[in-house]
Amino acid sequence: MMKGIPDIRKGGKPLAAVAVIILIAMSVLLFVFPDDAGKIRTDLVVGDFYEFKNEALGSEIRYEIADMDGDILTVNSTTAGEHEITYTCGKDEFLSKILFNSEELKSKCEVSGISLIKTFHGTVLCDIYKNQLSYYYVDEYGVIYHSIIGGMSLHLVNSSLFIGYDAEGGS
Repeated sequence: MMKGIPDIRKGGKPLAAVAVIILIAMSVLLFVFPDDAGKIRTDLVVGDFYEFKNEALGSEIRYEIADMDGDILTVNSTTAGEHEITYTCGKDEFLSKILFNSEELKSKCEVSGISLIKTFHGTVLCDIYKNQLSYYYVDEYGVIYHSIIGGMSLHLVNSSLFIGYDAEGGS
């Protein structure tokens, strides 16, 4: 046997014990520090935003929180950097444009297939939910990356709400 290389035929038990300890330690770390990358943050703050590209018009629509009073939000909606509309809505209504979490909507939809969607942070596998003339491309975390509602096609192109991703263009 060469010097410095352990003989696993003799004393392999300590090596196996070390491997088991390492596996247990890694499992504990994954449990304590789970990987949330790709999930949406729901603890909203002023300046949070998301942007869609309107496929037909080729323009982008940005929704940004300008002010908050509890769960009531003041949101600026800007189209192509020019036309701005300010409105108020609830936290759930703001999130509903990018988070497929409404049990009422889910109950009215059926899964009609799957699709790979290219996103601003990589390719994502999505289930395609269909409701009459509407389609929602939804990932495993409930994020709506693409929607077709009444013939209008919107594609999520940026957001500050993703855990683990730095969005560009935040305030």
